[in-house]
Amino acid sequence: MLLKLISLLLVNQAMSQYLSQYEYTRSWNSKRRVVVVHGDNMVEEVKEAVQADGMNCQLSTRNMNIIYLSGDQPQDVAFYLDRGTEVRDLAREDIEDVKGDVRRRSGEWAMLVGYDGGVKMVMEEKVEWEKVFNKIDRMPMRRREIRSGAVCP
Repeated sequence: MLLKLISLLLVNQAMSQYLSQYEYTRSWNSKRRVVVVHGDNMVEEVKEAVQADGMNCQLSTRNMNIIYLSGDQPQDVAFYLDRGTEVRDLAREDIEDVKGDVRRRSGEWAMLVGYDGGVKMVMEEKVEWEKVFNKIDRMPMRRREIRSGAVCP
């Protein structure tokens, strides 16, 4: 019985590897806030919004990635002030891993995941970026970042 429980815990841990790479408890230098987006319409809407003037700065100063789980090529897009964006194509296993981490499977949705790996906000019809940024800016760690100068010019 104990062996089965340990095996189950190890499998569960292995299945949660993708999003955990961005948690501050894993590595302070690679901590990221993540918006996970699912559904072709939601992905299209978010990609259009990200192209707006000033969005790269807003996403970069908040240490954000956007993970697109749907569309032609699911991707993990990281935003950085000093080096622009980094795009990584996702494998099928990564997609399923992320869906398992956020405990959502189908439909049109987006979720904000914090540095601790917890889901902070769920959006089902559209992503209202001002609300997302306001939610992040009220977080204690973000307040420290703001005091340290991590804001758009």
